This record gives sequence, C-alpha cells and structure tokens, in this order.
Amino acid sequence: MPTIFVDVDNTDPNHKLFIGIKAGKLAQEAEAKIQEVTQRIVDKASDFTTKKPTDPKALKDLKGYALMLSVAKVETDTRSAKCTLVGVIVQYPRVADDKGELGDLLVTVQMTASGSVQGMRNPVIACIEALAEDLVTKSLPVMRKHFATRP
Repeated sequence: MPTIFVDVDNTDPNHKLFIGIKAGKLAQEAEAKIQEVTQRIVDKASDFTTKKPTDPKALKDLKGYALMLSVAKVETDTRSAKCTLVGVIVQYPRVADDKGELGDLLVTVQMTASGSVQGMRNPVIACIEALAEDLVTKSLPVMRKHFATRP
C-alpha cells in the first residue's frame, strides 16, 4: 500500500483544521498542540506521512486525509481541567462542487473524546494533548481501511 498523506497545515484562516477557540486565551497554544500531536503520531506510523511531495506531478496526484479537530468544551481551575475534543476525518484534497467551490468530503461521522487532568502546570493544554493523542491514534486504522477502497 502506498504511503497515506495526512494534511496538518493549519495556516489557511478560511479552512482551519485545528480550532481551539473554546480554550479562550490558550486558543493558539491549543491549536499548535493539536497540530504537533497529529504530526508526531502520523509520522511515527510507517504507512503515513505529513510531508507533501515537492514534485509537481506527485503533488497533483496526492491523496490522503485531513483530521479536523476542535476543542468543544473546557472547564478549568488553577490545577485541573476537563475538556472535550471533537473531530472528523475528511478526504484530501478537498473536492470542488459544480460551482467550483471547494468542500470537504467526510470519511467518518463525528468523533468525540472527553477527559480531565489534575495537578498539571498547564492542565488545559495537557488535557487537549491527551485527547488529541487518543483521537489521532484511533483515526489511523479508519484512514487505512478507507484508503484501501479509494479510487
């Protein structure tokens, strides 16, 4: 099976893959943590990569997925946090409709992870990191299975 590409580029303000706004003043740090976790886990899997090819033809033919993960809920005090992450897997590249507008083609229904941490220096980010690790790890077999059926 060829290597499966997973997009982790969160720089497009009109199509963010990782959304941390519910983390309040820690939103940017939350988004960066989700991106870092996703890239680390995906790149550790032997049949996945987050690196785009430089060859124009290979780039044009590139198929894979994007994990769109959002912080859905955060409750925190000084030493603990409860949080919820939600996400979906969508196909990469995005698809154009008959009007030429780009859209996302869902591969999964919404995935959810909830949890809490205590006694951490930065409990919100620690909670988000743990839940992102869980969702990304669970999404790899789903992408593998779906990729085997993609034309």
